[in-house]
Amino acid sequence: MLWGVKRILITGMSGTGKSTVVKELAARGFKAVDIDHPDWSEYREVTLTPGGPPVREWLWREGRVRDLLAAEDADVLFISGCAANQGQFYSGLDHVVLLSAPVDVMLRRLATRNTNSFGKSAEEREKILRDREEIEPLLRRRATLEIDTSAPLEEVVARLVALASEPQGSPARVTSPARGGTRRRRRPPG
Repeated sequence: MLWGVKRILITGMSGTGKSTVVKELAARGFKAVDIDHPDWSEYREVTLTPGGPPVREWLWREGRVRDLLAAEDADVLFISGCAANQGQFYSGLDHVVLLSAPVDVMLRRLATRNTNSFGKSAEEREKILRDREEIEPLLRRRATLEIDTSAPLEEVVARLVALASEPQGSPARVTSPARGGTRRRRRPPG
């Protein structure tokens, strides 16, 4: 782990606000990269289980993402995205922040967004809702912080800026909305 740059992943399901948040962070002068973009990610055929059929998965381009994380050209690097292979990068991150939102908020955002066509079809929305039930709990277990993005954008961004401002190596405060409490974790498990 390089300690010169604080590296923070913003992850979550489609419609939770990752792209909006990372765009706002960039507008505030942070190095912030949306890697849920074809420059950084691609669909590839992969086999998820031994002997299983190949499936089409959205994956980060490992070499490009590794190079991005290795760069020492900013005090803080925010990356946003969600892909089946993101876990292999966790050991190079200081924080993994899960953005979550109620289903009705996610579906409204998907229906009205014009920056990304994913989630417009009924089939894609069904996949997103399935992923919310199956994948989001896995992301939650690995997250150092969870933020409910039904809060105003200003509040969400302020929490991320505060996280970025913490001294290197300080524990992250992880809010557990279901229990209303907090737990502390130094960094995402590798």
